[in-house]
Amino acid sequence: MMFLPKKNTNKKSFKFIKKKFFNNNKLNFGNVGLRLLNSINIKSTNMIRFLLIFKKVVRKSNRTVRFFWVNMVFSYSKTYKVKGSRMGKGKGKISFWLSKNSISTFLVEFFGVRLGRVRVFMRKIQVLLNSKVNLVVDPSTYSA
Repeated sequence: MMFLPKKNTNKKSFKFIKKKFFNNNKLNFGNVGLRLLNSINIKSTNMIRFLLIFKKVVRKSNRTVRFFWVNMVFSYSKTYKVKGSRMGKGKGKISFWLSKNSISTFLVEFFGVRLGRVRVFMRKIQVLLNSKVNLVVDPSTYSA
């Protein structure tokens, strides 16, 4: 880094950011989880829709003991150039970030939520994702 010109000192540091490919096969935090049955890339712009659905699942969490954890890390950037731009002049600007999730990854984990409530919202999540989602219950921590 000493021999680089002043303008290039920060360019290489962003190049070598560690990319995370989420693959967790067990429930870490909650007692009910939604597991992906196919690998899928999720845009960061769609995450707002998912968060609204997850907040409806754990409604009134200040009175009840309901929580949710999202197991996604947006570490892949997708860039686009402006239409009609000439070749060269860099990659273009970042339009959105991606989260790459593999098969059998837990997308969300819930704690203290009834199974019927999770099943209703699971169908909405399947429609938004265009992929199949499986409901997994941890029998040691879940009390029906």
